[in-house]
Amino acid sequence: MFKKIRIFIIDQLGFSLTEANGTIVLSFIILSIIFLPILHEKLILQDTLATSDLAEMEKWYDSLTTTIKKKPEEISKIKFEFFDPNNISSSKWISFGIESRIADRIINFRNAGGSFRKSEDLYKIYGIDSSTVSDLLPYALINSISKEKASKNYSKSKQDEDDKNYYEAQSAKSWIKIDLNEASAQELTKIYGIGKRLSERIIKYRGALGGYYSEKQLFQIYNLEDSVIYKISESFVIDSTNIKTLSINGDSINQLARHPYINYNLARAIINYRINHGDYVSISDLKQVKIMNDSIFELLLPYLSTKSDD
Repeated sequence: MFKKIRIFIIDQLGFSLTEANGTIVLSFIILSIIFLPILHEKLILQDTLATSDLAEMEKWYDSLTTTIKKKPEEISKIKFEFFDPNNISSSKWISFGIESRIADRIINFRNAGGSFRKSEDLYKIYGIDSSTVSDLLPYALINSISKEKASKNYSKSKQDEDDKNYYEAQSAKSWIKIDLNEASAQELTKIYGIGKRLSERIIKYRGALGGYYSEKQLFQIYNLEDSVIYKISESFVIDSTNIKTLSINGDSINQLARHPYINYNLARAIINYRINHGDYVSISDLKQVKIMNDSIFELLLPYLSTKSDD
């Protein structure tokens, strides 16, 4: 190979044999200077990566070995006792074998207004170990602590009569709930998790609907969390007797299309059917409209009327 290169240099460049050999040697030296540092760097990098991977594997192995050794001991140390998941602290959850991050998640859920209505709701906590929940379920007593306190309050002696009266007054007051269809923005913001924007959004959607008939409609409001909705349902009632209805015999396309459950195409189909077949005799006649499906009909049902003067 070198002989061919030497001949090529002599023929093409007119070099002598000595000059051709010198050129080859010089070229080799130059190429070595260029590529040796790069090759050296790659070899060092590969060695570093190999060492790093080995260190990580050893660290993982040590962690796994430690976990396997500790697990039986930790299980044996867990002492279950009766508890109310709506009241116990983060440290108590951890003592029951719940991971600290899951315990914090439960506390945050409660602080946001959420609560456990039955012990099986523990399975709904994201990331919780189902086997641990199975061990805890026999000991979970919902509202057991609050019921015990209430019983003690009602069995107080005469010298604590004032405290008993106060407790009864507070209990009675809690049953006086505001109608969600009449609630003001200020009353809504008293719920933990509802600020000015959300309260305005709830009232605006209420106006567009013509009033709420179910708390399930609150799930249709953007950015309103489930835990806040549950808190609203506990603090307010819904009186649907004064819901503003739509007249399928009297309202125009634009009036119908303004409702959140009716788009313009459906509004036009309702009007066209009325023009071609005459006034609707009953609300169920609306099912004859081709693009009216059962789910939309069920949502709309409380808002529909056949009276032209509505």
